Parts: sequence; structure tokens; C-alpha cells
Amino acid sequence: MTPRVGVVGPGALGTALAGVLRSGGLEVVVRGRGERGAGGRPLDLVLLCTKSHDVEGALETAAPLVGPETLVATLQNGIGSFERVLARFGPERAVAGATTEAACRDERGELRHTARGRTRLAPAGPLALQRLERCVPALRRAGLDVEIAPDPVALVWSKLIVAAAILPVTALLGLPNGAIAGPGPAAQLAAQAAREAARVAVVSGTMESTPAHAACERVREVASRTANNRSSMLCDLEAGRRTEIDAISGEVARRAQALGLEAWCNWTLWQLVRARERR
Repeated sequence: MTPRVGVVGPGALGTALAGVLRSGGLEVVVRGRGERGAGGRPLDLVLLCTKSHDVEGALETAAPLVGPETLVATLQNGIGSFERVLARFGPERAVAGATTEAACRDERGELRHTARGRTRLAPAGPLALQRLERCVPALRRAGLDVEIAPDPVALVWSKLIVAAAILPVTALLGLPNGAIAGPGPAAQLAAQAAREAARVAVVSGTMESTPAHAACERVREVASRTANNRSSMLCDLEAGRRTEIDAISGEVARRAQALGLEAWCNWTLWQLVRARERR
């Protein structure tokens, strides 16, 4: 049976993903904040595509869409969203997600799907894995490049390392992602942010020891693949919206302090983006 997919958060990314899946023949239910009801048979998968600071509202909106066997996957940036999904829906339904699909809206508000990429989904438990394995073939046939990852916590942190490097640097400089793919001060700043985030992940025990150069290479790889994309944080600053900086650089800085580590680069990026938000 063809899976029914829900998308909570019809922003740029949510709308782009819903479009891909609908074009591929899947039935997709899209819900914004406060919208209720699914209609028809229960959904098989719900993708949370809101900003990280809207996760509680997203969970409330998602709740009526979720049946006993519905998977709930968070594609939000930063730390904290997956833990909330896990607490709300349990390991049999919770899924961590990370995607390099990218989308934004231009000055006229028109959607631009700026980069196709890979979406990695990591189930929280064996029952969620069985359900996800039934959904993934249909997602792939619909045109989404999906991979099942083994460890949800490691997936969240590897995504955070990339986000901490790319998003605040491109947002503050007003440059597309490609600006940090090559040599230069912007790339060096991004690399330092990535090294700090990776160190926090390793010392906290959430990731196995990974050489710093591997984290930096992953950042360069993603920046190169999405070179023409304007990051979501840059688009948020330009539009006067709240960013996800607290859940990204802010979380790295706070957790580093708790562990007795230095994260001066992430702390500085955190404060600079917060200052820009308040202008």
C-alpha cells in the first residue's frame, strides 16, 4: 500500500518536500500551525519541517495526524527536537532526520527549491526501523533520495556540526554556502566552528572520536554541493524572522561550557546572530 505522508510546517523546505512527494505520486497532507485533522486512513509518516523553536507547536499540530503506527521524523536544525519527539511519541514512532535538500523564498515570496540532496532518517527503535523500511522504497520512487541511518543521536550531532559551521557564517556575511567551500577567512571560521562542535559531541559521548579534519571535510562537501544556496538562517535574517541560532551555536556553546571546553567561535557566532535578530 502506498504510504500517506504528512508535512507539518509549510515553509520553504516543507513545501518543497511536499511538492517532490506529490509529484512522485504519494498522497501528502500538509498542515500549518494550529491546523487539525488528517482525513482518510492513518498517516504512515509525518515530517516535522518547522523551525526548531516551533517544535512544541509542531508536535501539537502533528498529534491528530499520528496513529499507533505513524512514524514522526524531525528534520529541524539544532539540538532538542528529536528528544521532544521521542518523549512525546516513544521509540516505536520517533525518527531523527537530516536533509541536504534546500529551499528558500525569494523577495517576491516565490518558492525556490535551490538544491537537491540526500535525506537520512534514523529510527529510535527496532519497531520504528521495521516501519521505516516499509516506507522508504515508496519515498525513493517518488524522487526523494533517502537513506536509513543506524544511530539517531549521532545523526543529529553530525547534522549539528555542519549547521554550526555553515548557517551562522553565511548568515552574518550575507553570502551563499559556496563562500565557505574553498580557502579564505570565511572557510576558516566555519572550520573552527565545526571543530568545536565535533569536540563537544565526542567528549559528551554522543559520537565516536572523529578526526577534526573529517568534520571540516564534511562541511566543505555540503557547502560545495549547495554552493548556490542561501542558507535558511541568512533568509531568516533578511526577512526579519527569528533564527535557529539558539538551538545550533547556542547549544554548542552551552554544552561546551558545561563540559569545561572552549567554544569561543560558536559563542561569538551565537551572540552576533542574536544581535542581528534584535536590530
